[in-house]
Amino acid sequence: MTDGSEFVYAPIHATTLSEKGRDLVEEAITPACDFCLDTRVRWEYPCADFVLKKIQFGSQNGWLACERCSERIEAGDFGGLGVRSVRSWLNRHGELSRLRFDSIGQIQQGFFDHRNGPRIPYKGE
Repeated sequence: MTDGSEFVYAPIHATTLSEKGRDLVEEAITPACDFCLDTRVRWEYPCADFVLKKIQFGSQNGWLACERCSERIEAGDFGGLGVRSVRSWLNRHGELSRLRFDSIGQIQQGFFDHRNGPRIPYKGE
């Protein structure tokens, strides 16, 4: 506990363990929706690997989705999915450059172009 005059930063989801007198830090990654970053992941979508050289983005394996994003994917609502992603970005970061805005659309189009199967319930890692 601090008096507020200093901040202590630690990795999110990090757990410190002790083993024979030494501390080990184990980082646990919390799965999140690949579209809006909601941690309430419900679905996984198979997707072929792809690279978008223009924006230096690559994707491997399947994509995760929360219920709300999955509803938009299943409805083919590309625009609604994009709006949800942009709103999520703005809520987290407060601003969005034109480049980032365009990148979100290109990345999601890459997902739609390379999706290669129906959604399956997410069972965790």
